[in-house]
Amino acid sequence: MTKPEVTTNNVFDQRASFGKLVFLAVISIALCSFGPLSVFAPVPLILAFLLYGRLTTLFVGGISTSVLWFVSVKFAIPLIIAGMYLMAFLYAILIAEVILRNINPVKGLIYAGIILVTLIGSSLVIYNQESKVSVKAELKTSVIKLMTMLKEQNKKNEAQKTDSEDARAFQDFVSNPEQLANEIFTVLPAIIFVFAFFGLWVSLYMTLRNSIIWRYKKLYSYSLKDLINFR
Repeated sequence: MTKPEVTTNNVFDQRASFGKLVFLAVISIALCSFGPLSVFAPVPLILAFLLYGRLTTLFVGGISTSVLWFVSVKFAIPLIIAGMYLMAFLYAILIAEVILRNINPVKGLIYAGIILVTLIGSSLVIYNQESKVSVKAELKTSVIKLMTMLKEQNKKNEAQKTDSEDARAFQDFVSNPEQLANEIFTVLPAIIFVFAFFGLWVSLYMTLRNSIIWRYKKLYSYSLKDLINFR
């Protein structure tokens, strides 16, 4: 175990700053709206847990999630953003608990990953049993929609449609969406496992890298070196 840096700065004093807590939630929502940047969406929420505590952050998280779902339904904003925010909040809870409970980051990452994979897997099993449409059928529908969009975009480039070898390979790729959906469904457990642990690792890494923001509020016995350099 390496000795963590404990240097802090008064500029991060969070007294009577409820607006900053809301701002952290807004940043997380914004990150969920920018595709690949959504992998960093849990980080602001983790900071909120460490700076403001469990109850306050859970309250704000519940309110913001409800508002986001309402706005998505009411104003036809993509519902996937609300789903990604809810997932980011779950990531944040798991990583925040690792620090709040003073657990070694490597062990915490393993524990959090097992919990997350179990929750996602159980949710899919329950959905598959209770819903009228199976997970596999939903996946096929999504893949078919995506392949249809790709076909429409590809039609705009007629020059490459028949003459290019890459174009022919692309046509073969989009011509059988059901086969692609079946292949994705087969490796779905592996996909869930990889994305769960990768997302948790990125969140924990970024949180420990910016520990100067929260260490004056919560003493954590480990540092970034304990996450990166382990045996």
